[in-house]
Amino acid sequence: MFHQIDDPTSVWEEHRRLYETIAAADPEAAAACALRHVRHYREVALRLLFEAPDTY
Repeated sequence: MFHQIDDPTSVWEEHRRLYETIAAADPEAAAACALRHVRHYREVALRLLFEAPDTY
């Protein structure tokens, strides 16, 4: 069964924001943005690995 994940457009936008934050040379803002990104995809990965397929 195919597991639906985040819409590719939203992933693209998130990576764009992450890149822009890093490029702005503000280490605190870049770290906060990266941490949000990692936490979000950690949750996605855990959900895909451990939840029943019919819950997503």
